Amino acid sequence: AGVFSHSTPTLTTAQTVTLTGNGIASAPVVMVSPGAVDFGSIAIGTTANPWTIAISNPSSSPVTFTSPVAVAGSTAFGMTTNCGAALAAYSTCLAQVDFTPGQTGQASGQLVVNVAGASPQTVTLNGTGTGTSPAPTMTITPAVVDFGTVIAGATSQPETITVANTVPVFA
Repeated sequence: AGVFSHSTPTLTTAQTVTLTGNGIASAPVVMVSPGAVDFGSIAIGTTANPWTIAISNPSSSPVTFTSPVAVAGSTAFGMTTNCGAALAAYSTCLAQVDFTPGQTGQASGQLVVNVAGASPQTVTLNGTGTGTSPAPTMTITPAVVDFGTVIAGATSQPETITVANTVPVFA
């Protein structure tokens, strides 16, 4: 509220107008850069060099994340971040996204940034897995088990046999 008063030499009394109104807060603003990441073609089981994504608050007010900054879509994309529950005024946090294909073909996903009072911000993630998926193999150790001489109907000493998958499984 306020008062606006105006007077001129020809007026004997000042003209006064009462002012009232309500301020409206601006919507929170978060900028995400780059807007898209393409990792290109990466061999299966190999991790691409990570991309750094900047999440910035250019406003004079802090913003609150309604959920953690996260990757959605293909599990071939991974992420680490230093973003917390809120982002202070005029500050930036970072997310590092990598790509480790587990199969051939196109993979897609999104880095998702949800801020209270604003539309979600997303970064499109793309990559292609190339090469041949390694054939699943297993090992059995020991290769031979010798129980020695055991009388019929008797129980031998137990022996341990280990079966293992020797090819890592990627998503």
